[in-house]
Amino acid sequence: MAGQTLKIDDLPVGRFHIKIAALTFGAHFTDGYILGLVGIALTLITPQMDLSPAWQGLVAASALFGLFAGSLFFGWLSDRMGRQKIFVVSFALITLASALQFFADTPMQLFICRLLLGIALGGISASATRCSPSSHPSAIAVRCWARSA
Repeated sequence: MAGQTLKIDDLPVGRFHIKIAALTFGAHFTDGYILGLVGIALTLITPQMDLSPAWQGLVAASALFGLFAGSLFFGWLSDRMGRQKIFVVSFALITLASALQFFADTPMQLFICRLLLGIALGGISASATRCSPSSHPSAIAVRCWARSA
């Protein structure tokens, strides 16, 4: 057994795999929620913050800008520090940026909060997807097929 390399495809599905699958699902659900809900939120905050069409576009797109930058940066960083650490840091950043949105008084503050949210979502995307069972489909598909037979 010593010196033998184990692949994730060879391991039995255990609590670790189920935990990673659940966390990855939660991360992608959060991703969709944050990116999708901004359209509804903009209709409510535009009159309150007196947002111009340019600011509406910037606020709506800021999380996407951050997602792009965050996945590049955190993907590189997770290769060096480890995916689990980046996953935890990203969730902490999502929590912080989400809370800070409630206190945003200006369009620029809201833009920065949404940008931070996007950066953190990029970190989740870069770290969680590589650990999820979907990136190792043969392990899950074979076991699911074997159980249903």
